[in-house]
Amino acid sequence: MPVIELDLLIGLISSFDKLHNTSKEIFEKINSNEIKNIYIPSSVFMEYELLLKSKKIKTPELIRDIIHFKALENIKEIPLNSSIIILAQKLRETNNLTYFDSLHCASAMHADGIIISTDKDFKNIKNLKLMEPNTLPSRKEE
Repeated sequence: MPVIELDLLIGLISSFDKLHNTSKEIFEKINSNEIKNIYIPSSVFMEYELLLKSKKIKTPELIRDIIHFKALENIKEIPLNSSIIILAQKLRETNNLTYFDSLHCASAMHADGIIISTDKDFKNIKNLKLMEPNTLPSRKEE
C-alpha cells in the first residue's frame, strides 16, 4: 500500500503543474483499480493547508480541495499517530529531511515502505522504496 505525497495531488488539481498529465493518469488508474491500495498520509493535508495559507488562498478553496482529495476512489488516509511522529523525528535527525517530508516518509514506512513521489530526498532512506511517478506503467505501455 504505497503512499502518495503532495506533489501528485498538486499535479492533479493544477493544470499548470509539470506533473499534471502524469498525476491525472495515475489517479485515473487508481480510480479504475489498475493501481490498488494507495494511501494519503494526513500530513499531506496539513502540508497542503500551509502551502495554500502561505499563498493567501481562501479557506473555502482549501476545504473544497481536501474534500475532493478525500473523495478520490480507492484511496485511504493514514492518520498521524505517536509512532509515526516518533519515527519522523528520527528520520529528520538521521536523514536531514524537512518536517513534512519526514512525516510522509514515516507514514510510508508505517504502511509498507513505499512512497510515490518526485522528491529525491527519499531516494537513499533505509527501509523506504521511492517510486517516481514517471516510472509507473503508463497506458501507452500496456
